[in-house]
Amino acid sequence: MKKLHFSILLLFCIAPIFLSSQPIINEFQTSNVSSYMNTDFYVFSDWLELKNTDADTINIGGYFLTDDRDNLSKWQIPEDTYIGPGEEMIFIADNMDIEANSVYYYLGFSGKPYDSTTVYIDHLNFKLSGNSGEIFLVNPTGSIIDSVYYEDQLADVSYGRSMNIPSQWVYFPNPTPGLQNSTTSFIETTKAEVPTFSIQGGVFTGTQNISLSVSSPTAEIYYTLDGSIPDMSSLVYSPPLEITSTTVLRARVFDPQYLPGDVITNTYFINENSDLTIISVAINPEFLWDDTVGIYVEGVNGIVGKLSSTPKNWNQDWERPINIELFSEDDNLEFNKQAGMKIYGFGSRKGVQKSFSFYMKSKYGDDYLDYQLFKDKPSERYKRFVLRNRGQRGSALLKLNDVIMQEVIADVDNLDNQAYEPVVLFLNGEYWGIYSLREKLDNYYCESNFGVNPKKIDFIEHGLMHASSGDTLNYTNMLDFLEQNDMSLAENFEFIKSQMNIDEYINYQIAEIYSSNVDWPANNIKYWRTKTASGIWRWILYDIDNAFEYASRNSLAYASATNGPPWPNPPYSTFLFRKLLDNMDFRNQFIQQFASHLNITFEPQRIIDIANAINLE
Repeated sequence: MKKLHFSILLLFCIAPIFLSSQPIINEFQTSNVSSYMNTDFYVFSDWLELKNTDADTINIGGYFLTDDRDNLSKWQIPEDTYIGPGEEMIFIADNMDIEANSVYYYLGFSGKPYDSTTVYIDHLNFKLSGNSGEIFLVNPTGSIIDSVYYEDQLADVSYGRSMNIPSQWVYFPNPTPGLQNSTTSFIETTKAEVPTFSIQGGVFTGTQNISLSVSSPTAEIYYTLDGSIPDMSSLVYSPPLEITSTTVLRARVFDPQYLPGDVITNTYFINENSDLTIISVAINPEFLWDDTVGIYVEGVNGIVGKLSSTPKNWNQDWERPINIELFSEDDNLEFNKQAGMKIYGFGSRKGVQKSFSFYMKSKYGDDYLDYQLFKDKPSERYKRFVLRNRGQRGSALLKLNDVIMQEVIADVDNLDNQAYEPVVLFLNGEYWGIYSLREKLDNYYCESNFGVNPKKIDFIEHGLMHASSGDTLNYTNMLDFLEQNDMSLAENFEFIKSQMNIDEYINYQIAEIYSSNVDWPANNIKYWRTKTASGIWRWILYDIDNAFEYASRNSLAYASATNGPPWPNPPYSTFLFRKLLDNMDFRNQFIQQFASHLNITFEPQRIIDIANAINLE
């Protein structure tokens, strides 16, 4: 009898969970390029929204959200999470898996620079695929109570339930996370047409009159001249546009019958003279200069680090959407693409002229840039690349150190290095100086240079071994072997030769030692291997701005010191080189390769000629 009484009591205790109304999946966005930003990280994250359609508050604590039918308990909603009657709640799909309680949005089509709302949210432990996928809402017993399957999604467009027919899923050009779904929606993904420009961007002498046109009688063209993405609060086109100075013209078609059209960007260089490749970047000005979300300013949402003792926005790892055009030395437009852009570098971020890194992603349009960026390398496929300000050194000459050394060793057969092209940058139509176009050194560098799978790479940075891709296990095991075994023995050296590219490592050490780089080896060191049974470690020469300044220093002793300071050559950073020097075969090969490089690669007149040629560019 007592057992029966307990069972009835238990039923009454849990009944409200299962008998009350259930929430629904109401809206989500898998390709948030520039429409909504959360304040936890000030980045554009994908999201999904639940809605309570009932007249009573619902406790959804203990429910699950997932994008995987085979893992219905992927992420559990925290206990005592309530959605009020008729209210919405959003969850950020960014794979961060942390709690949060407010969100700040940049509204792309609001007609205002900013708007904001406060809702209770959490960050999920998964991201939503921009391609086709599924989302499931699962109750505490493991039953699916709502789900949605979706096809490929569009940038800055959300997918959700129609306000008129809640069972029908539609596309929203103006997403509304945390708010009631918009009444403006479309069943199809058809976009408005793109405007036709009478003259394509390029280099011109004198004023240019640009006409824009569309075929639809219900369409209107909106445009901007400041780099921002056009919306319905921008200028309405009226022919023609007179371009009298270097200008970025961005245009977009809005048609009540369709989703907003794609943004088309053209830069017109008026009376600009350059013998170098020209790169033009167009970006919403607030993404650079706004104190809250700008990546180029000191701002009010920064972090300490990168040689800054006070918080700076430019230290954040913030990515912003941009359009990038490249014009060759003979003024031909080579590509015009959308991409993501971040501030790049370490101490050089403090300079007036900052470096940038660029990211090709499907949400911007293309996963890769299919173009041969560097004359000296055959690759025509790049995922990422860099515009470098030539480092943090004080004088213009010192800023060439890295470029000079990279050019000096460019013809060394077995040494990974960064390619280089000098370019001129225009930022929203304003001249921004001469930059070095460089490869970005990460797992995608390995793909473009060696054709290997970038997702199967161990890529390690810094002497303290941070794996930006893969892990450090294989490298740590190699160091353990070196620690525990006598490297003077041939069999032990043979094993190490099966773990690392000895020839390249010697070339790498020689380049660093010869150039007397003082910001090394605890810093500015990157090495990688394919994550396979036969994968061996390789080293990449990079960031040697501090080269050539201490010619009188014994840099060989420095690179093999047993008791160096915490920076830049502590014992752990010289350990590998010291252990290999215990082997006579390695020592003899090191001496012979060094002598050969001194007579050929580092022949003084050769270096002078290379330096002079670069300095003239």
